[in-house]
Amino acid sequence: MEEFGEAGVQAGIEVWKVETTEGLERSLHFWIGKKSSAADKDVVAAFAQKLGDLLDPAPVAYRECEGHECAIFCALFTNGVRYIDEVDPSTKLYQVKGKRNVRVTQLATVSVTSMNKGDCFILCTPTQIWVYFGKFSKSCERYKALHAAGNIKAQDYSGDENDIEIIQVKQNSEQSVVEDFFAALGGGTRDLLADPPEEDDDDDEMANVEVQNKKTSVTLYRVSDSSGSMLVDKIGVDNLSSEMLNPSDCFILDPSGVPDIFVWLGSSSAQTEKTEAFSCAEKFLKSKGYPLWTNIQKVLGGAETTAFKQYFTTWTDSIEKEEKPKKLAKHQGSCNDFCPDDGSGKAELWRVENFQLAPVPAEKYGVFYRGDSYVLRYTYEEDGEEKYILYYWQGKDSTSDEIGASAMHAVKLDEELQLRAVMVRVLQGEEPSHFLRIFKGRMVVYLGGHVSAFKKVGEENEEIEGEEQGRLFHVRGTCDWDTRAVEVELKSGSLDSDDVFILNDKGGQTYIWIGTSASEREIETGKGISDLVAPDGTKIEVQEGEEPPEFFELLGGKGPYNDALGRMTKPERRIGGPRLFHCYIPLGKKKLVVEEVFNFRQEDLEEDDVMVLDSGGDEIFIWIGKGSTPEEKIYSHRLADDYIATSYMRSGGICVTVAIVLKQRYEADVFKKHFPTWDNNYWKD
Repeated sequence: MEEFGEAGVQAGIEVWKVETTEGLERSLHFWIGKKSSAADKDVVAAFAQKLGDLLDPAPVAYRECEGHECAIFCALFTNGVRYIDEVDPSTKLYQVKGKRNVRVTQLATVSVTSMNKGDCFILCTPTQIWVYFGKFSKSCERYKALHAAGNIKAQDYSGDENDIEIIQVKQNSEQSVVEDFFAALGGGTRDLLADPPEEDDDDDEMANVEVQNKKTSVTLYRVSDSSGSMLVDKIGVDNLSSEMLNPSDCFILDPSGVPDIFVWLGSSSAQTEKTEAFSCAEKFLKSKGYPLWTNIQKVLGGAETTAFKQYFTTWTDSIEKEEKPKKLAKHQGSCNDFCPDDGSGKAELWRVENFQLAPVPAEKYGVFYRGDSYVLRYTYEEDGEEKYILYYWQGKDSTSDEIGASAMHAVKLDEELQLRAVMVRVLQGEEPSHFLRIFKGRMVVYLGGHVSAFKKVGEENEEIEGEEQGRLFHVRGTCDWDTRAVEVELKSGSLDSDDVFILNDKGGQTYIWIGTSASEREIETGKGISDLVAPDGTKIEVQEGEEPPEFFELLGGKGPYNDALGRMTKPERRIGGPRLFHCYIPLGKKKLVVEEVFNFRQEDLEEDDVMVLDSGGDEIFIWIGKGSTPEEKIYSHRLADDYIATSYMRSGGICVTVAIVLKQRYEADVFKKHFPTWDNNYWKD
């Protein structure tokens, strides 16, 4: 190989750094104005096809309709999209809409009747630019409007921009400024402005996916137009697999409830199908009664985007990982990137009892019960400043009331800390690595809960449930600090050949059962934690298949159990990197809506709303802006479950169970790293 042509010629050490580069991903957008003719639409689609044929790799093609452009298209124009009428009068009035996908639309009538109290408007005269802020407009919308006015000044007043003044008309502006604005408009007063629309139409009505309790349906159709009339065959609904896509055919993917459909063309599909793809898609829209402005994405086989793949439960071109790392990963803590320190800070632990927090004695730290919920306040120091993490741990058998109470008390503790804490919801079995570090390998989860009538560890003069028969523990962990033992049902069906288990009986005898596929590290972990769950008595190592009769007698007899490798292996996550979502409650509505933010930056975090960042790993982040409403803040603590149910589970990924709540200006480093750049002083002013 020529890369090593000079290797070994000179004495000494030679080091090569291996660098890989990914192929280009191309997008091709063609835009259709509201007044364009049918002939114009056909011609632009044909030219888009010709251009796409010239590019390698082939681009994903998007059809964009005025006023309903997809978020990916809008994200390409950081200054927003401006629609200009063919007529160019000396005085122009623009309506600025969209908190994120900003659209600056020239209005046909320059009059107070064209305005309302909920939006922002820009009035351009030969000598002045006025920016009118509606009474009920949000701060982020006002910022966008002012920014748009600056762009208009730079683009439309070339050469004269130094003589042009931008005048802001605010609610607290002097009356003379308000009167001058309406005089330039041609008359009117604030009282004549229309009320805000009942529907929050800042973005396409279909672009906002309402968070509901049920999953969105995804349907795959095979499409044929060879007979002159389009034939559509339903191939599958939900639980879709990439194997359903035939390289010789054309398919349409319809994720109901979102403003997009996808046209998938196999690598062996006919050239006529590729040419007529958008025409075929438009016929499909008509047949379904969908708006004709619905976004259409054309995807070629072998060049599928993450947005397309996410709707499939299984996708066969994902990178296979080695089996051994999978085995180890099944016992590691989750959310490995969230590790602000080594766990040596101050921990305070409470258990939820009768909807209140009951302190857990320090000597019991690390002892949890499957039927309980807990709140942990962790304090550590960073750069000379105290910082806080509030974990609320929820056992698998904890009641819904206790689960709700744990979240409520975490919020109250955060309020005591002036909202400076990072809040992390933890489900049993999905503990973050940092959470495990706090207990330094001494975490044990027992069956039952504090409301049960049986004795708990260390309590006196009460009977221990299961003491007459014994206890069975499943050992999890890969090293000293993340080791934990989880009590499981006392029966042979709880065993797994892939793991290590500890069985202790009433006589003080303890068996360390070693599955045939258990690793050396897991075996050592099991030996170490056996002293924690069974400090007294004799320890006996038992290899699977060599159990003495009394072993299975304790388990109620020998029966079938899982001897297949990797039962606890976590399913693969979906393909793709981090994704950011904007979440807010529209004016006059009660349900939260969610829209994705593409090519996101720190500036895309809306101070007035709540954002969700799906890291693509084990965790999602809930970011709360300082201007978000009380309803949005309350809802943020349920947002994790709703987001997973509506936006994530249909992609076939695992159920992400670590939800980290962050407040504006108190972001954790693990959150910041997902942004191209981060300025800690961005919000200080």
